Amino acid sequence: MQSKREKSLKRNGKANTNSNNNKNSKRCENNNSKDNSSARSIFNKDSMVLSIGNVFLAFSIAIAAISYQTRLRLTPGIDDAAASLINIHDYKNMNAEEKIHSFLTWLNDNGATVSEHVTMAEFPEYGGYGLFAKSKSLSTLASSSASPFPGQSHVLHALDEMFTIPANIIISTQSALEHFQTVQAQIPDKIRNLVQYHFHHSSMVQQDAIIATFLMQQCALGDKSRFKPYLDILPQQIIPRLDTFEEEHLAILEDPYLAQVARDSKERLLKFYHDENFQFMLNTMTRMQTKSEPPSTTNTITDIDTDTDTHYTDDEGDSTLTSCGSFHSFHRFVSIVSSRAMVLYGQKYLTPFADLANYKPRSKERIDRGAVQVFALFHENINGSITVRADRDVYSGQQIFEDYGDLDNSLYLEAHGFVPDYNPFHCASIDGGKYLFDEIREAGLVDIMIRMGMLPPSDGTNMREYVPDLCIKQDGSVDNLHAIKYLTISALSREPKKLKRCVNAQTKASAELECLHYLGKTASWKKLVRQLARHAYCDGDDSLEQDEILLRSSIMGESYSIQSILALKFRIADKRILANVGVIVFEQCSELRETTPTSAIPDRAVKMIAANPSLTYDRKEEIQISIERFNAFIDSLHLPVCNIRASYIDDDIRVGVVATKDIQEGEIYLSMPPSSSILSSETATIGDNRLLSNNLLDALKSNHRDGGFDTLLFYLLHETYVAKKESKWHPYIQMLPSLDDLSRRSPLFFDEDIFDFLSGSDVRSTLVANQQRAKEVYQEFTNNADIVKVLGLEHVSFDKFLWAYALIHSRSIWWDGMRHLVPMLDLVNCAELNAIGGEIAAAHKTKLDEGHNAVTHASTKFERGDQVLENYAQPNHIYFVYHGFVLEENTHDCILIESIGDHTNNGNVDSEVRRERLMKNGFRSFTPSFCIHDMLSLDNLANFIRIMSRLPGDNLGLGMDTIHLVKEELVRRLRLYNDIDDRFEKDEDLVYPIHAMRKIVNTEKQMLESLLKGIDSIIRTNHQ
Repeated sequence: MQSKREKSLKRNGKANTNSNNNKNSKRCENNNSKDNSSARSIFNKDSMVLSIGNVFLAFSIAIAAISYQTRLRLTPGIDDAAASLINIHDYKNMNAEEKIHSFLTWLNDNGATVSEHVTMAEFPEYGGYGLFAKSKSLSTLASSSASPFPGQSHVLHALDEMFTIPANIIISTQSALEHFQTVQAQIPDKIRNLVQYHFHHSSMVQQDAIIATFLMQQCALGDKSRFKPYLDILPQQIIPRLDTFEEEHLAILEDPYLAQVARDSKERLLKFYHDENFQFMLNTMTRMQTKSEPPSTTNTITDIDTDTDTHYTDDEGDSTLTSCGSFHSFHRFVSIVSSRAMVLYGQKYLTPFADLANYKPRSKERIDRGAVQVFALFHENINGSITVRADRDVYSGQQIFEDYGDLDNSLYLEAHGFVPDYNPFHCASIDGGKYLFDEIREAGLVDIMIRMGMLPPSDGTNMREYVPDLCIKQDGSVDNLHAIKYLTISALSREPKKLKRCVNAQTKASAELECLHYLGKTASWKKLVRQLARHAYCDGDDSLEQDEILLRSSIMGESYSIQSILALKFRIADKRILANVGVIVFEQCSELRETTPTSAIPDRAVKMIAANPSLTYDRKEEIQISIERFNAFIDSLHLPVCNIRASYIDDDIRVGVVATKDIQEGEIYLSMPPSSSILSSETATIGDNRLLSNNLLDALKSNHRDGGFDTLLFYLLHETYVAKKESKWHPYIQMLPSLDDLSRRSPLFFDEDIFDFLSGSDVRSTLVANQQRAKEVYQEFTNNADIVKVLGLEHVSFDKFLWAYALIHSRSIWWDGMRHLVPMLDLVNCAELNAIGGEIAAAHKTKLDEGHNAVTHASTKFERGDQVLENYAQPNHIYFVYHGFVLEENTHDCILIESIGDHTNNGNVDSEVRRERLMKNGFRSFTPSFCIHDMLSLDNLANFIRIMSRLPGDNLGLGMDTIHLVKEELVRRLRLYNDIDDRFEKDEDLVYPIHAMRKIVNTEKQMLESLLKGIDSIIRTNHQ
């Protein structure tokens, strides 16, 4: 018995092999990023392997005028059948070889520069053309295997320039409008206003329509168009993107949101095309361009298509041979621009030759380890010309692919007309209003979410519309932070004790703590996601296995439509994710298996912060050898003073320094000449034979931002991963914590969920902000193509970047406004020290002496063989955020306060008056931080609250006018620590970072209680 979907699919029965005559290659638009790309074809073989074998596909490489035979070996099943249906439509009187030759000649004549290792070829299995890597001898066969065959040569390295396309043949909105200006001065403004009216929802679609209009005009010029060789290699059919889907195709898709997107897009295009103002402009341009010689009747732009029938069956009839001015032609060119134009900083560029590269993820490492994938690294606009670089190593005989970024299948389908066979970045959509809202309502969480502003007041408004949809990735993760908030609260329905605390929360701040930052929230909402995935999967009419059988039979059958197949492929991709995340066993919804983590903390998070593993004998030997080499390196520097040596301390601390002689308090124990023994922006150097590296280093040195941080970051990565043993600093680098060691200690590497152990403390938001700042710096750092080229793509993964970023922030020593990495000195560990007289020892300080050496004085007395320590004189939250440790005894500790309660915002305070008062009271920000540890330190907090509460007086400190407001603030904060003991396991069960966070929270709580006692004492005294 046929299912409803199978019957619907077979109703789309007009078979037409010409429907596949599309090279749907190119860039995906994503309004959430400045520059990105996406390319593809109808049956994009993302995971294919090209090799020599049973099926040979002939194609020509025109530059060399040599024919090749290549064999396509597809993945079994669906893809074999799909590829057999691809036929290239040999239109007009030119064959593929002639078109390639004409196009490449045209590129050369117009000033394009192309690497001798890059050409184009016909790839029928990809629906058209693609880029191809060739050796000088052209003696090898094509293969896309990851491992090259014997005889293949490595012809392109990642970031090698492949070609540059000049501005004069790149089509953009600007160039199109400039051309229209030459036809009639009023046209640019008219068409700009027209597209803004019809496509106000998307600037990308506005650009599509303008460039498509230009292509229509060039089409009408026929042989007289200077773009004819390029037009000849473009797809001759409408690319089967989402707005070519009929209702039966949308029913197969089973995605209400995308179905509405399809309908809206089709309707907008029709309205725009039939707008009388647009038709008038088309007629005007035709009259102006044909004054000297009318165009042929078969290519007239004035042959307006008034038929609004928008069925896209690709029959061998008028629908594929309509004039350049028809709606079919307009839709075809819009689909070409949307699928092939690259987007650079919000602007689309239809770039001949660059738009030929097909899609394949660059490497598994980029997916698993977060290696950089920034579009601007590989595509650069220089004075209007666009240079394209290889995004991976390529061997001769291979097709040249591109990775288009972390894009979802819906973007490919909506704008590009294909669904990748393999897309690690796809996510399956789950209707939040349908599935998640029921969880919220049944748990009695509606009122609390209304109070938190996450749902509208219950005044008849459809609350379901406010619950966001979920887009679930293969691993069960959800990227949308807004959706995660709803999941986090909804998951409380399965946590009775935590649910009660959430529902009973009295203030917005406490509600956020108890409802959004409870311990184990990630494990809880991921468990909920698994259940929602099961529900969504099992609500379908057919199983994943049935859909895959249906797809195979549809492709193998004689009757099919490409839209039906794309809809099925999209649906199958969603179901694979839902089945995987929902743990569907044997494709039977009645046989479900649930696996839930038993720990309150996600497994990955626990692993990230696990205590240092016990060192093996061999590992200790390695460390001892590194210490010996490092000490020898220090000896070779012939330092003016060096009364310490690196030494193995214990299995926890591992490495520190010990005194080589008795050291008196105040005595210089280390003196280092900056020019020869210290890493800084000024001293960083690279060998003379590395021109690009040195030019880059010079450019970085000219920027002294953050004490030369950028220079140190690049230089540390270069010396570690590029120079390696050749680096002068290799013995020092070997002493630094490894990536594995640092990932266990530095909060930069921790999952944010772990920071819930700091709930109630502003240290939590500081840690989150620090992680976000690191991500922003990484994005900026890897946007520099020269940096990535010098370091190599494999050495700019986010983990390696974080390693260097964390080391520089935790080990830099400042003087003269610059950062310095000081070998030996940065091995000195931290401790609370007492001076000889018993008072707390002075804070560590390194400064330059008269000879410009960096000298360090001992803060207390050390005997020969003692570990030499320094007091950094910082509160524990600084130690933890930047160094990953806390001191058990720390006289410099304090409560971090970065956010002040709502009671300080009484009315609207004039910003200029407030700014003047803040400056007068010593504040440099509207959101200052406070380090509160005793009654005296409350003065600054009182001054700030006085200003924000519009009370008179400046620099008065804590007085009776503010004491109750200050008390209110401290009480508010203390309430956030309610039930703190319930958030922690026993001490012996805690790994060190969690122990450190408990230490911070307990100290803050004790300090708050002590301060409140002091305030109450003042209030009682004043009332007596």
